[in-house]
Amino acid sequence: MDDSLDFSSLEAIGSRNNIVENKNNNKLPEAAKKAENVQYGTYTDESENGLKKLSKLQALNDQVTSAYKRQQDIKRISTAARVDIIKSVQAGENPYRLLLKAVECISTITGDSAFYMQIKTDLEAIHGKGLENPDMLEFEKKELEERLKRLEAAKTNTTSEADQKRINTAISEHKRRIQFIHT
Repeated sequence: MDDSLDFSSLEAIGSRNNIVENKNNNKLPEAAKKAENVQYGTYTDESENGLKKLSKLQALNDQVTSAYKRQQDIKRISTAARVDIIKSVQAGENPYRLLLKAVECISTITGDSAFYMQIKTDLEAIHGKGLENPDMLEFEKKELEERLKRLEAAKTNTTSEADQKRINTAISEHKRRIQFIHT
């Protein structure tokens, strides 16, 4: 039995036919010739087409990555909204506030902020002022009280007389609307 190994396949791979010389007269395999062309800027039609294809693939990869990131953002936003809505339902929160949370989630996911503002304005006008629905009025009252607190805090931080006058007007209107809801 012969214990010697047969290296004839390896010798065929590294034969002189597959070797080319680069700019420094170093011997490189044929596959490295194209890399040398790119490195030294001696493009051929074939290497230009390869670069165009690579550029297109990179652009496609960027689009796919962006779409995937957007999808992950949407999933994160909707999951947080669902958890918030479930907790709010279990806490017995106002149904109008729940509806607005759902609408806000839809608005954020679709990128349509006007949708949220339209629904909120319509709810306040139709169910609050128009139908005088107690739940909607209570919801509006809480929002007014929260804004009133922020306005009063802003009033103490403002040095401009004109700004203080505007803030005082807003405070008066908020108090008037809160009083109206109480009656």
